[in-house]
Amino acid sequence: MRSLRSFVVKTACLLFAYLACLAGNSSSSPVFTTNAVISETNTAYDGQDMVIDGNITVTIDGPHACNSLLATNGALLAHA
Repeated sequence: MRSLRSFVVKTACLLFAYLACLAGNSSSSPVFTTNAVISETNTAYDGQDMVIDGNITVTIDGPHACNSLLATNGALLAHA
């Protein structure tokens, strides 16, 4: 029963964080649901609230500064 409670609390926290991320930005936040690479020269996501959702990998090349990043549901962030 304790593990079920822990799972529910963790799931609720992740959901809250995800919704807060989406609600806090008046423009739509980029949500990655497929593998992607953000090149060093691609500044389209700088300053954004990014969401990586699912069993995927998003690779970021070079320095980038996003406002926030949520990786959920098995998502991976890699830096090259």
